[in-house]
Amino acid sequence: MRYGAMNNPYNNLIDEIKLFGENKFDYIDLTLEKPEATPEILIEKKKEILDALSSYNLGVVGHTPWYLELGHPYESVRKAFLKEALKIIEVLGKIEVSKTTIHPLPAFPRMHKRKYREKIVGWTIDSIKKIVNKANEYGMIIVIENLDGGKLLSLEEYEEIIAKTMSYFHLDIGHANLDTRTNRSVEFIKHFGSRGLLKHVHISDNVGGTMKAGWDLHLPIGAGKIDFKSIFKALKEVKYDDTMTLEVFSRDRDYLILSKNKVKKLWEEVKI
Repeated sequence: MRYGAMNNPYNNLIDEIKLFGENKFDYIDLTLEKPEATPEILIEKKKEILDALSSYNLGVVGHTPWYLELGHPYESVRKAFLKEALKIIEVLGKIEVSKTTIHPLPAFPRMHKRKYREKIVGWTIDSIKKIVNKANEYGMIIVIENLDGGKLLSLEEYEEIIAKTMSYFHLDIGHANLDTRTNRSVEFIKHFGSRGLLKHVHISDNVGGTMKAGWDLHLPIGAGKIDFKSIFKALKEVKYDDTMTLEVFSRDRDYLILSKNKVKKLWEEVKI
């Protein structure tokens, strides 16, 4: 298993690389977001960034902003989001990133009747197809991240998106604990991991609940209610041994380092 961390886009990117390198992470999960990690900044500081990565032997995976509504019902808005996503893929491709996360953020589909919901998923698929085609130019794969436990998009809708766009699945363990009675990570793992479609994992802790009750807290590992042992067991059963990003967003970064060490220890302890 390779363990990474995501840069805080409000911090200087070089400083983030140094933090992760000095604390022995294997890679940076590079999210290209305002204000300090935009595509423009990456291009401007490309040499400095690559030199810093090389000095710590840090790998890179890519991450697009979560708020790109690739299935937005207004065509002009959807095209603007898609244009930004394609620009990000091109920039990441130039630094030889091998995989990048896309959030299939729907325009509040549970508020819509089934027929219109199907349209939103269809528009999302059309956008992601274009992103996958651009990624293919750089030998990059696209991984589709689950947004919650299955209300925003169902498992079947993730399956449809992945099948029709020739992309892969990205399990966010924290998200799989939201808007659901039980964490659905194991279900996602069995469905996608058994067929080799699971290519990336994000890990954080939370207390579950809905958008109205705290929701996506990105707590340190062990500070919430998620049972990681059962999830790690399921990952090992499908022989997952790839990238796992610690998405712990505490202001005190010591909790990020502590969480990495806890995850490594727990992963080694879990047997199948």
